[in-house]
Amino acid sequence: MRQNLVGLDDGTKRYLGRNEELQDAPNEKLAKAFMKRWNILKQARLKSERLRWEACAYVNHRTDEYTNGLSPIPRIKLFNSTGIEAFDEFVNGFMGNLISPSIRWFNLLFEGPNFESSDEFYGANDYMELILKNTYKELNASNFYPTDKLASRDCIAQGISAEFIMDDPETGQCIYDTIAPWEFWVDMNHLGIVDTIFYRFDL
Repeated sequence: MRQNLVGLDDGTKRYLGRNEELQDAPNEKLAKAFMKRWNILKQARLKSERLRWEACAYVNHRTDEYTNGLSPIPRIKLFNSTGIEAFDEFVNGFMGNLISPSIRWFNLLFEGPNFESSDEFYGANDYMELILKNTYKELNASNFYPTDKLASRDCIAQGISAEFIMDDPETGQCIYDTIAPWEFWVDMNHLGIVDTIFYRFDL
């Protein structure tokens, strides 16, 4: 996926955190096109945002966040915990049967150029098993499972979630993070396939 970073000048010339004069960007037209499309997406989502945040409020999901952007999800008085308990039970059952550290939730298959199975290639099964063990080991050593659970809670509560992965050179591990739902917008191409994400964050 191609990535483009668009910095906005706030009038102080601290462009992307640096105290320097803002130069004319060569991709100014691209940036303007991004902003125009982003504004369209924001207007389209406004129609359902109130209901999305209300749904999160009734199950007490993401009412407080460690983020620069304040959570738009209101705190409301709940007189019983039925909704919260039902939501938690659904998420736990969903994760326990789909993606769980206690089960082998995916497998690797090998197929030869003439559709031969891995049984017909000496050592192929052993090699695939080694890859699987190392992959599961890396997932268990990282924060993948709790992060994916938060993303699943987002998706179940309001129908969408987004995660990103980055490398940590110091530990040699992958770091997973879930973007707060009010900080990103997704867009589709002409085939209806989601291929673009607009992520707004404060430095």
